Amino acid sequence: RNKATAASILTSVPKKYFHHAVDRNLVKRKLREAYRKNKYILLDYLSDKDYSLAIGFIWLSKDLCFTNDVENKVRNMLLRVTEKLEACEKS
Repeated sequence: RNKATAASILTSVPKKYFHHAVDRNLVKRKLREAYRKNKYILLDYLSDKDYSLAIGFIWLSKDLCFTNDVENKVRNMLLRVTEKLEACEKS
């Protein structure tokens, strides 16, 4: 299987928090870029596995965050996902 297809993502930014499409698109762009930069964390783990993942990023904050903050949060989330997957395989 292709390494790039081991994981797919969905980004969702509710209109409830950002009424203007420009702001929603900015948040989605930041999420996608943060995932693009850090997807190696997850893809390296999934490279020898026999399954793939679908991940959904749902923005639940009413605030716009700096790009560095979004990237750090996405990195931490991907690390936690790989840790949980490892724990599930061991049990």
